[in-house]
Amino acid sequence: MKRLFRRALALFVPIIFMTILGGCLSPIAIQAVGGAAGGAAPSASAYRGGGKGESYFIAHYEDVIQAVLKSGKTLSLELEEKKVDPDRASLRYFGGKANKINLVIEPCTETMTSILFDVGWSGSIAFGRLMARQIHFELKEAGAFLVDWTPDTVE
Repeated sequence: MKRLFRRALALFVPIIFMTILGGCLSPIAIQAVGGAAGGAAPSASAYRGGGKGESYFIAHYEDVIQAVLKSGKTLSLELEEKKVDPDRASLRYFGGKANKINLVIEPCTETMTSILFDVGWSGSIAFGRLMARQIHFELKEAGAFLVDWTPDTVE
Protein backbone atom coordinates (compact mmCIF):
# COMPACT_ATOMS: atom_id res chain seq x y z
CA MET A 1 0.00 0.00 0.00
CA LYS A 2 2.85 2.33 0.86
CA ARG A 3 4.41 1.65 -2.52
CA LEU A 4 1.18 2.48 -4.35
CA PHE A 5 0.88 5.75 -2.45
CA ARG A 6 4.46 6.74 -3.39
CA ARG A 7 3.86 5.92 -7.05
CA ALA A 8 0.65 7.95 -7.10
CA LEU A 9 2.40 10.82 -5.35
CA ALA A 10 5.30 10.68 -7.82
CA LEU A 11 2.81 10.84 -10.68
CA PHE A 12 0.47 13.56 -9.41
CA VAL A 13 2.87 15.98 -7.70
CA PRO A 14 4.49 17.13 -10.98
CA ILE A 15 1.07 17.52 -12.60
CA ILE A 16 -0.26 19.58 -9.70
CA PHE A 17 2.93 21.65 -9.56
CA MET A 18 2.81 22.45 -13.30
CA THR A 19 -0.87 23.36 -13.08
CA ILE A 20 -0.26 25.76 -10.20
CA LEU A 21 2.86 27.21 -11.78
CA GLY A 22 1.22 27.65 -15.17
CA GLY A 23 -1.86 29.20 -13.63
CA CYS A 24 0.16 31.70 -11.63
CA LEU A 25 2.55 32.78 -14.34
CA SER A 26 0.40 32.80 -17.46
CA PRO A 27 -1.03 36.32 -16.92
CA ILE A 28 2.51 37.64 -16.42
CA ALA A 29 3.86 35.98 -19.55
CA ILE A 30 0.92 36.67 -21.80
CA GLN A 31 -0.31 40.05 -20.52
CA ALA A 32 -3.59 41.62 -21.56
CA VAL A 33 -4.61 41.39 -25.17
CA GLY A 34 -5.93 44.91 -25.13
CA GLY A 35 -3.46 46.16 -22.55
CA ALA A 36 -1.68 47.96 -25.30
CA ALA A 37 -4.01 50.96 -25.14
CA GLY A 38 -2.72 51.83 -21.66
CA GLY A 39 -1.51 55.14 -20.32
CA ALA A 40 -3.87 58.07 -19.96
CA ALA A 41 -6.20 56.73 -22.63
CA PRO A 42 -9.98 56.76 -22.17
CA SER A 43 -9.97 52.96 -22.40
CA ALA A 44 -9.45 49.93 -20.19
CA SER A 45 -8.42 46.37 -21.02
CA ALA A 46 -8.18 42.95 -19.44
CA TYR A 47 -6.89 39.51 -20.41
CA ARG A 48 -9.60 36.86 -20.01
CA GLY A 49 -7.53 33.72 -20.71
CA GLY A 50 -7.55 31.30 -23.61
CA GLY A 51 -6.36 33.90 -26.10
CA LYS A 52 -9.22 36.27 -25.27
CA GLY A 53 -9.15 39.84 -24.10
CA GLU A 54 -11.58 42.65 -23.65
CA SER A 55 -11.30 46.41 -24.07
CA TYR A 56 -13.70 49.22 -23.27
CA PHE A 57 -13.53 52.60 -24.97
CA ILE A 58 -15.25 55.88 -24.14
CA ALA A 59 -16.36 56.32 -27.74
CA HIS A 60 -19.50 55.84 -29.77
CA TYR A 61 -20.23 52.38 -31.19
CA GLU A 62 -20.09 53.56 -34.82
CA ASP A 63 -16.74 55.28 -34.28
CA VAL A 64 -15.24 52.13 -32.77
CA ILE A 65 -16.43 50.05 -35.74
CA GLN A 66 -14.82 52.53 -38.13
CA ALA A 67 -11.59 52.45 -36.10
CA VAL A 68 -11.52 48.65 -36.24
CA LEU A 69 -12.06 48.63 -40.01
CA LYS A 70 -9.37 51.27 -40.53
CA SER A 71 -6.99 49.34 -38.24
CA GLY A 72 -7.49 46.21 -40.34
CA LYS A 73 -6.58 48.16 -43.48
CA THR A 74 -3.56 49.80 -41.85
CA LEU A 75 -2.22 46.42 -40.72
CA SER A 76 -2.95 44.90 -44.17
CA LEU A 77 -5.23 42.27 -42.69
CA GLU A 78 -7.69 40.29 -44.77
CA LEU A 79 -11.29 40.78 -43.64
CA GLU A 80 -12.83 37.29 -43.75
CA GLU A 81 -16.19 38.05 -42.16
CA LYS A 82 -18.13 41.21 -41.33
CA LYS A 83 -21.53 41.32 -39.62
CA VAL A 84 -22.74 44.69 -38.36
CA ASP A 85 -26.05 45.09 -36.51
CA PRO A 86 -27.30 48.02 -34.45
CA ASP A 87 -26.44 46.22 -31.20
CA ARG A 88 -23.47 44.02 -32.17
CA ALA A 89 -20.72 43.81 -34.77
CA SER A 90 -18.60 40.76 -35.48
CA LEU A 91 -15.45 40.90 -37.59
CA ARG A 92 -12.90 38.20 -38.38
CA TYR A 93 -9.47 39.10 -39.72
CA PHE A 94 -6.67 36.94 -41.09
CA GLY A 95 -3.08 38.17 -40.83
CA GLY A 96 -1.11 35.40 -42.53
CA LYS A 97 0.86 32.59 -40.87
CA ALA A 98 -2.26 31.41 -39.04
CA ASN A 99 -2.79 34.76 -37.31
CA LYS A 100 -6.54 35.09 -36.98
CA ILE A 101 -8.47 37.42 -34.76
CA ASN A 102 -12.18 37.59 -34.04
CA LEU A 103 -13.58 40.86 -32.74
CA VAL A 104 -17.02 41.35 -31.24
CA ILE A 105 -17.97 45.00 -30.78
CA GLU A 106 -20.95 45.92 -28.61
CA PRO A 107 -22.33 49.23 -27.39
CA CYS A 108 -22.60 49.19 -23.60
CA THR A 109 -24.06 52.65 -23.18
CA GLU A 110 -24.45 55.68 -25.43
CA THR A 111 -20.83 56.65 -24.72
CA MET A 112 -19.12 53.33 -23.89
CA THR A 113 -18.26 50.52 -26.32
CA SER A 114 -16.63 47.15 -25.66
CA ILE A 115 -14.54 44.93 -27.91
CA LEU A 116 -13.94 41.25 -27.21
CA PHE A 117 -10.72 40.04 -28.87
CA ASP A 118 -10.18 36.33 -29.55
CA VAL A 119 -6.97 35.03 -31.13
CA GLY A 120 -7.64 31.45 -30.03
CA TRP A 121 -5.67 29.18 -27.72
CA SER A 122 -2.76 28.83 -30.11
CA GLY A 123 -2.95 32.34 -31.56
CA SER A 124 -0.50 35.13 -30.89
CA ILE A 125 -1.45 37.41 -28.00
CA ALA A 126 0.99 39.96 -29.43
CA PHE A 127 -1.12 40.04 -32.60
CA GLY A 128 -4.18 40.90 -30.51
CA ARG A 129 -2.25 43.55 -28.58
CA LEU A 130 -1.05 45.14 -31.80
CA MET A 131 -4.62 45.28 -33.09
CA ALA A 132 -5.74 46.90 -29.82
CA ARG A 133 -2.98 49.51 -30.11
CA GLN A 134 -3.94 50.31 -33.66
CA ILE A 135 -7.64 50.65 -32.76
CA HIS A 136 -6.69 53.03 -29.96
CA PHE A 137 -4.51 55.04 -32.36
CA GLU A 138 -7.29 55.27 -34.96
CA LEU A 139 -9.81 56.43 -32.34
CA LYS A 140 -7.37 59.08 -31.13
CA GLU A 141 -6.54 60.26 -34.66
CA ALA A 142 -10.23 60.56 -35.51
CA GLY A 143 -10.92 62.52 -32.32
CA ALA A 144 -13.51 59.88 -31.41
CA PHE A 145 -12.72 59.65 -27.70
CA LEU A 146 -15.46 61.47 -25.83
CA VAL A 147 -13.21 62.52 -22.95
CA ASP A 148 -9.64 63.74 -22.75
CA TRP A 149 -7.52 61.95 -20.16
CA THR A 150 -4.25 63.69 -20.86
CA PRO A 151 -2.26 64.52 -17.69
CA ASP A 152 -3.12 68.22 -18.13
CA THR A 153 -6.88 67.57 -17.87
CA VAL A 154 -7.08 64.79 -15.28
CA GLU A 155 -7.29 65.96 -11.67
